Amino acid sequence: MDNIISAAECFRDLSNNNLTGPIPDFLSELPNLNILLCENPNLAEQVSCGLKKKKQQHTSVTPVFTYSEIQKITNNFERILGQGGFGIVYHGCIGETQVAVKILHHLRFKGLKNFVQRHVDVLVRVHHINLTTLVGYCNDKTNKGLVYEFMANGNLRTYLSVSDSSASVLTWEGRLQIAIDSAQGLEYLHYGCKPPIIHRDVKPLNILLNENFQAKISDFSLSRNFPTEDGSHISTRVARTPGYLAPEYYLSNRLNEKSDVYNFGVVLLEIITSKHVLSKTHDHISDWVAFMLGKRDINGIFDSRLERNFNVSSG
Repeated sequence: MDNIISAAECFRDLSNNNLTGPIPDFLSELPNLNILLCENPNLAEQVSCGLKKKKQQHTSVTPVFTYSEIQKITNNFERILGQGGFGIVYHGCIGETQVAVKILHHLRFKGLKNFVQRHVDVLVRVHHINLTTLVGYCNDKTNKGLVYEFMANGNLRTYLSVSDSSASVLTWEGRLQIAIDSAQGLEYLHYGCKPPIIHRDVKPLNILLNENFQAKISDFSLSRNFPTEDGSHISTRVARTPGYLAPEYYLSNRLNEKSDVYNFGVVLLEIITSKHVLSKTHDHISDWVAFMLGKRDINGIFDSRLERNFNVSSG
């Protein structure tokens, strides 16, 4: 009899409550808690109408927004933060919290039928201080979008562009910290996720900076789980930014964590030099650095805006 009473006390029926957000974390710590979650259509993941233990349900539940809610969040798409190959990013607010809302290009939906769901499937698995956080998403039939945490200082590429006089010049110490932050985010994807994740598009445009210039890797549009059956790589077509693809890929058509490491190495050269990976003055940034090293002009490799305020022995 005592067991029956105990079980009844731990049952909670949350059906038909129009739940939209994640269930509070502390509930997962309560022993033998059972929750009924049917008829809550705005939960990010489908749930069974059967009785479930909270710990079984406690995967990351991401809010789903309607397109009309996205319009309100962005104040009818008033302010554009940036634009990429998959869509336009707008500034938004949910209450007092600032967010960034990426709306996908309509013309690309045919080839990106499951884009949002694939993106969400990756992001609900990753939780790290150096990876951008998914706040929610919109997956309407004709309007699709992703809602992220707002990163006040934009992307790293802006601060590496010599031609952009409006951007503050990053100090040498600041650049080192951004490199460390990015490396930690990448390490988490490779070794902290099961199965591991290859980002496949690490570049300054996809490294965002918050109000404290803390770096976070963003844009998991091309990310893939690995390994495959042989436990070492995935085979995939070229789908990345020119200049960042590891040379050996063209021979093997195979990617693994080393492909991201090559990307990151290129990013390090960009952080040091502030040069683009490809330009009219050099075929590839690595070729230019090799040329300068051949001339024994180590100081000439560094961004001239640093005015020699750096330590070549850092690392």
